[in-house]
Amino acid sequence: MAKREAPGASPRQPRRDRLAAKAGADSWVGIRVTTPPKSKISVRIDKDVLEWFRGFPRYQTVMNKVLRTYFEHHARKGAR
Repeated sequence: MAKREAPGASPRQPRRDRLAAKAGADSWVGIRVTTPPKSKISVRIDKDVLEWFRGFPRYQTVMNKVLRTYFEHHARKGAR
């Protein structure tokens, strides 16, 4: 199976490198990038869905981004 690009990814250069180049290397001195803490879990995913996500580089990160987008959309509405 051919690898797909993650949404917003560039085949030539990682996003953080493009951002650093755009902002200038000196702008990043002293900047600390943080992410929310993550938990290691075991979850059952439908086989066809998992195979589709595995076509992306860093597919677990892509899955997390999809879930976070869904979560944030519904959290704004106060829905559960």
